[in-house]
Amino acid sequence: MDFFAQQDKVRRKTKWLVFYYILAVVMTWLAIYGLIAGFLVNGSTPENEFFIVSAESFLILCGTFLLVAVIVGGGSWYKISELSAGGNHVAYMMGGEAVDPNTQDPLERRLINVIEEMSIASGVRVPGIFIMRDEQGINAFAAGYTTQDAAVCVTRGTLEYLNRDELQGVIGHEFSHILNGDMRFNIRLIGILFGLQMIAIIGWYLVRIIGHSGAGRSSRSDKGGGGAIILVLALGLGMMVIGSIGMFFCSLIRAAISRQREYLADASAVQYTRNPDGITTALKKIGASAYGSRLQNAHALEAAHLCYASPMSSFFAGFMATHPPLKDRIKAIDPQFDGRFPAKVEKLQVLEGRVSGAEILARHKVATYEAKTDKPGYNFPRQRGGLSNSPGGMASGLAGGMTAAAVLETIGQLTAGNLTMAAAMLDSIPQPLRVQVRTSTGAQALIYALLLDQKPAIRNPQLTLLSKHTDNAMVALVMKTALMTDTLDDVLRVPLIEMAFPALRQCGRDDYVKFRGVVEGLVNCDGKIDIFEYTLQAMLVRDLDVHFKLASRLSTQYYAPKGVAQQFTLVLSLLAHAGHDDPAEVNRAFGQAKVAFGFGGSLLPKSECTTRNLDASLRVLAHTAMPIKQKLLQAFTLCIWADGKVTPRERELIRAIAAMLGCPMPPLEQVVSSW
Repeated sequence: MDFFAQQDKVRRKTKWLVFYYILAVVMTWLAIYGLIAGFLVNGSTPENEFFIVSAESFLILCGTFLLVAVIVGGGSWYKISELSAGGNHVAYMMGGEAVDPNTQDPLERRLINVIEEMSIASGVRVPGIFIMRDEQGINAFAAGYTTQDAAVCVTRGTLEYLNRDELQGVIGHEFSHILNGDMRFNIRLIGILFGLQMIAIIGWYLVRIIGHSGAGRSSRSDKGGGGAIILVLALGLGMMVIGSIGMFFCSLIRAAISRQREYLADASAVQYTRNPDGITTALKKIGASAYGSRLQNAHALEAAHLCYASPMSSFFAGFMATHPPLKDRIKAIDPQFDGRFPAKVEKLQVLEGRVSGAEILARHKVATYEAKTDKPGYNFPRQRGGLSNSPGGMASGLAGGMTAAAVLETIGQLTAGNLTMAAAMLDSIPQPLRVQVRTSTGAQALIYALLLDQKPAIRNPQLTLLSKHTDNAMVALVMKTALMTDTLDDVLRVPLIEMAFPALRQCGRDDYVKFRGVVEGLVNCDGKIDIFEYTLQAMLVRDLDVHFKLASRLSTQYYAPKGVAQQFTLVLSLLAHAGHDDPAEVNRAFGQAKVAFGFGGSLLPKSECTTRNLDASLRVLAHTAMPIKQKLLQAFTLCIWADGKVTPRERELIRAIAAMLGCPMPPLEQVVSSW
């Protein structure tokens, strides 16, 4: 599936949602107008005259419009603003608790490992990881506006009832929602549904106030007051009915959209893992479990469309359901399914503190499942090759190759080959580093060590800067860590940074600001630019800035290439100078890439290609529309590999730039420069 086309499709789908939202509001407005007009119509005035020609009816029409606009629009605005904090807020709303990155719980460690593999394999930041500890049903969801603020939340029942293959299938399903851009749409849908609920909520409160005020008793001695109470009660009941119509209308839209997305996410999970048994067995366990996929949280209904399976009881089944029936989902993957669920589902035997041999094998397994060509969505490409652990560099050991044009096709994609490569990368990272990256202090020291230059003339000033802004314990830990990172393959640096996100999110805001300043100081210590190291620190800081509310998340502000021609020229000039030594090669690479983009100025001198200018330009380019980002990455790839020399460092550079633009790119195989 084309990542850029899918993102645009989701954006167009959001426009349709706005249209249906307005339609539902209009219907609610007219219904409330009819209700209020019915109460206020003068018995001596013909009813048709009031509704058609009366000046009073026009005032009521305008008044009810303002009333509905304020109530529904205000409710939606309030809820969307409340959810603007991103996926973490949704997880907390649903009763989730953040998982400690350094947890020793074997079930939680297994969850972290599965999510890390998926993240590295897809090029997505490791999202926030949450567990709904009080929920015994088997369920999960992904939430967030972008990959910058995404969160994955699972129930305790999911961890206790599903084995690793089944858990991987469920997480693959949720990563499909992340990669296909469903999360942002789903959060907006929560806000819209809440706005339409406001009419019913107000009506419910009116009825509740009358029922608990005791005014009903006084109405027997106060005839006039009794009439007012009856009027308010009738108004409340009428608003509840009308509000239910709005809820029904919006729920139909949500259900119609969500059902198809669930089928796509199931198919994607099979594509990612090449193991159809994983996700089908998970669905079968839901059907057999006494708890099913139900959630007890009060917000389960409004967030139902986010979940892996319906969190509601069977009462809400049928055309109002947000998910297809379990049997239909299983048959879509396994046509041989006979429709019968297991008689009973038992909890898994509690795992020991160490990873079992079976899990170690599972991490390296790519199932021999081969898709049948007659099943839509399951005709998956074969894996290209394995990962070499030779000293010459793991990425260079990949069999076969892919053209630079194929690089763009990998964006937003996840395959079984990528998943196997990610598992091999994790296993190639020294165990002490994998342990260290789980803590906030250890993750900070790791980032500092990754940014230390190999040349003593530059490293010494960097260490002086560290000594000035951190304590002796941190400097000692950085030096110890550098003994491992100095010999670390370039291809492992991006995965390590991605693994550091959960621990770094545990920092306090003040600690992060201090950390951020030290990182920028290390990059700029020698007054020169190492574009690879700059890009690594930028992709780290950019997302953490959003988490700590020091920057806004990515949004679309530029829809035409011409609007960002200046910024494109700066970045392209820098890449041309950084990737080629011969002036003729620099001009040729720049010219080819400029033609591919369609706009841009003349090649800028190297003196203007500073870190400050690069950072400012990339911040602008990150806010372009997806079709422009597609052209940008095409041009940058052409420029970097115009000389036909492709190093692991250059492959990781284009991955880092893509990540900064909000376009997740998985680990790349051997790339050649032809298109």
